[in-house]
Amino acid sequence: MDIGQDLINLGSFYNNGYAKFDKVLNSGYICNTDTIEISPMKQFVNTGGTIDCGGQITTCKFVTQNNGGDIANVSNVSMCCNDGSDTAYLYLGGIVDSVTVSFCGITFTGVNLPVALGSFVLDNKKKSVLLNWFTKSELNNDYFVILRSDDGVSFEEIGEVNGIGNSSITVGYQFSDYRPLIGTSYYKLQQVDFDGEVSYSQILSTNFGLNDAFSLYPNPTNSSINLSLSVDGDVDIFIEVFDALGALVFVQDQVVLSGTNSIPLNTELFNKGMYFCKVTFPNGSQMKQTFVRSE
Repeated sequence: MDIGQDLINLGSFYNNGYAKFDKVLNSGYICNTDTIEISPMKQFVNTGGTIDCGGQITTCKFVTQNNGGDIANVSNVSMCCNDGSDTAYLYLGGIVDSVTVSFCGITFTGVNLPVALGSFVLDNKKKSVLLNWFTKSELNNDYFVILRSDDGVSFEEIGEVNGIGNSSITVGYQFSDYRPLIGTSYYKLQQVDFDGEVSYSQILSTNFGLNDAFSLYPNPTNSSINLSLSVDGDVDIFIEVFDALGALVFVQDQVVLSGTNSIPLNTELFNKGMYFCKVTFPNGSQMKQTFVRSE
């Protein structure tokens, strides 16, 4: 059945034959025991919905992602690309289980090909760091471990993302670090096969939270000044103030809480002139601002 129109599913859709749509937007439940085909260059988008029942989805652009509290769930599905291109894109989020992807008509021959990692990039959001990466092909890919470091040497695990196992087309993955380190931090991926073999991505770095997280007001000041600092998570900081010649004139240890903090600094005894305020975090990252003592 070639419908030739969009399927927008907010409830339940059952298919036990052949159904072709221009594109599919699913936020409900789809049980597909046979074939759902999408028009070339169009996409199948699953936002917070469920896809099940073991059938095949023919599309070269498939996106699945959570929708607020609704968890995307895709299981027991075979996907393939047949629009004549040599590249297909899958962006996987939510719960993905027992999914195989390929170009239609092409099957694996058992050759032990490694997981071919494509691009790996970091993207600073307002309150998180988003990791995006792609695989060009996969064989026996169990899962990815996301590793983070404050010095680029010693890494800790902060999360895992399931692989899809076997694939001959491009598959995209995402992970959000919702408690990023303030300042410079480093990320890398550890890919784990079903047999326990591991490999690693390149190491990437990012500078998070240094643009608008730190300010001093009022500036200039004639008495005290307030240090405004926004952080994700409770942390100990060390505050130092230097005069224009570099002499240390003020120090203070301070515990700041998650969110925006306003910390008063007493500058009543400071001479008129320019000063430098430096905040140091436990991982060694620093933020600096200047202010002026007017009278």
